[in-house]
Amino acid sequence: RDRPRAPPAARPANEKKHGSNARATVAGVPPRRKKRKSSATSSGEKRKQPSQELKKHDGMDPVLARGIKGKICTWVGTVSELQAHVEVCPFEIVTCSSIGCQSRKMRYLMTSHVNTCPHRKQPCANCREQVAVGNMLHHIQRECPESLMQCKGCNASVKRKEQDEHERLHCPQTVIYCEHFENGCQASFKRKDEQAHYAEAAVTHAKLVTAKLRKLEDEVYDLKRAALEAKAALHAALCSGITLQEGTEIDCRDHVGMWLKARILKKQEGGARRIFVHFTDWDSRWDEWIRPDVDAFRLAPVGFYTGCNTSRADFRVGDRVEVYITRPLPRSWIPAIVRKVHRQQVKVEYHCESRRHEYWFHAKSLEIRHTPSIRPPIVKPGFSARLVPPLPQPSSSSDSLVHQEPEPS
Repeated sequence: RDRPRAPPAARPANEKKHGSNARATVAGVPPRRKKRKSSATSSGEKRKQPSQELKKHDGMDPVLARGIKGKICTWVGTVSELQAHVEVCPFEIVTCSSIGCQSRKMRYLMTSHVNTCPHRKQPCANCREQVAVGNMLHHIQRECPESLMQCKGCNASVKRKEQDEHERLHCPQTVIYCEHFENGCQASFKRKDEQAHYAEAAVTHAKLVTAKLRKLEDEVYDLKRAALEAKAALHAALCSGITLQEGTEIDCRDHVGMWLKARILKKQEGGARRIFVHFTDWDSRWDEWIRPDVDAFRLAPVGFYTGCNTSRADFRVGDRVEVYITRPLPRSWIPAIVRKVHRQQVKVEYHCESRRHEYWFHAKSLEIRHTPSIRPPIVKPGFSARLVPPLPQPSSSSDSLVHQEPEPS
């Protein structure tokens, strides 16, 4: 104390003050270090003891329990026992077992995490489906099929799985189309007004249904005609495969269409292949040359037509029919009228190219058929119908061509 102090050194004019440490350095005294306060002490919080952070595990090994308090695994053992210890070690880092959760914690902390994990599964109260707890609200509001929904039209409460069916079939406020929409009724109305619409438009619907039936009948008629034409073409193809040798017996059609038994007498090869046939039980003056490639519809195996003449055909004189004419080519179906019936062979009258013709058709040949009589004779405007045109009365003009059938000898 009694020692005289040295005068302070002169401070340069341009030197700035830097605090106590700076002054101490200038004076030659080492700086003093400030004590750093811990965050827990500065915030006024008390550091928790390990015994307060960790829950007490009943029945745990005392060595492991002491390690949990110090957050250190104190297990000591052999290498062979290490793997078994790792599977139960409370300090081992494990992943949460819930699907979708990636949390990794020590095993002793995982038990409390599993009970609060948002990815754990729980059954839905409505449909009993296992759903993650975090998605339960979304599942009930958007996905659960048993949840009650409010219909937007009638405000009725229906299950989500029945909502589409309710709106499509039962909701009285749903806008629907008339059942006869495909038939031509384009009306749309709410389901609650359905019966009123049908009562008001009953006559209109009946007309539409009738027109639809007529259209379907026309389609069926065309399909049947196409089928018969295909059968006739197939029959012609089969007949063209007959073995044409001298002395062969066949069924042959004469020039007026009558199917008769015949025998091949001659065969001519060359450019125009022909056969000379003689009709059994008929005079030789009716013998004729036939070209199989052109007149295939006149040839058939023996007995194919002549062997089934024991019964009467299902045709009567005066019936309106359609026949598949042989001339002119190409063959086509035209209306005709029955003039005579001889067992299975039917003689018809038809008009073609402004001329009247008479020709025989066999009922088995598929070249003759009944005209459909399902259409009324009077056709109202707006409806289409196919009616067989009336046949003109026979005339004695010179341009009419009538085929006469030969008389038996």
